[in-house]
Amino acid sequence: MGDTVRNMMSWKLPALALAFAMWGGAQPSLAAPASSEPTLVLAEATAAAAPDGAIAPLPDAALPGAYCLGGLAASMAAVYAAGPSESLMLLSGAMHVPSGSAVMFIPLLSILGGGSCALAAAAQPAVSWAIEQSDNIAAQFAASADSWFAGRSDPLMYASAGADDASKDSAVPTVRALTEGETQSVGCVAGALAGFAGALATSPGEVAMLSSGATTIVSTTPILALGLLGTIVVSGCGIGTYAILPIQAFFGNFSSIGDSLFGGISQTGVMVGEATRRALASLGGGSTVMVADGAAAR
Repeated sequence: MGDTVRNMMSWKLPALALAFAMWGGAQPSLAAPASSEPTLVLAEATAAAAPDGAIAPLPDAALPGAYCLGGLAASMAAVYAAGPSESLMLLSGAMHVPSGSAVMFIPLLSILGGGSCALAAAAQPAVSWAIEQSDNIAAQFAASADSWFAGRSDPLMYASAGADDASKDSAVPTVRALTEGETQSVGCVAGALAGFAGALATSPGEVAMLSSGATTIVSTTPILALGLLGTIVVSGCGIGTYAILPIQAFFGNFSSIGDSLFGGISQTGVMVGEATRRALASLGGGSTVMVADGAAAR
């Protein structure tokens, strides 16, 4: 019985999670257009929207969960393919060799699986927005490239286009602006990529060991990548998620902040200069008194 449980924990559960995640990840393409009416009971709504015998579409609220399961299953499959025991020692900093498959699976699921789940769920809105707007983004890029190359190859022809260019620009589809939630998701992706790139640019093996407190030397590149995923990449996602909105607000108000800052500095300089002139006049002018127009009266 014990061998059966350990065998199931070692490979059957990750395989089942991967199969469920692949089903969930395929569901957004089946989803019906969003309705303006509020949905109180998801089970009844999805059952009513699906024809008899068809798979019910996945609700939008379940998409982050599907991405979570996909990230979890992919990371767990990768760690078991690369070397679960060494990966666990790198991720946790442990020096104790796991005594069994179940003892090894549980902390791997907690550390790497949980981090991958959070990372994938946080990145879901950004990925969905990019997929939804991919055609518009490509059209905008093509229009910009056409305008740039046309201007570079024949400036006079490009300058004489006039209204034709304006009509072409108006025909190019616009890219939908990011919502706050999607912006935070972009911050997660940017933070994760920045953390990974920073680790690669310095010393990835040392970064992974320092991040987890591990003493084991990384033996293979896949294990190193998993170690960075479970530490630096997940942390970068969390930092980017929370930091991007205040950073965006700062740069959105940068000109106003700059005007206020330099205006305050300028006003302070004028006040200090006036006080200095008055102090020097009172010390060196005897009975001289400074009047408002700058003239001296005795």
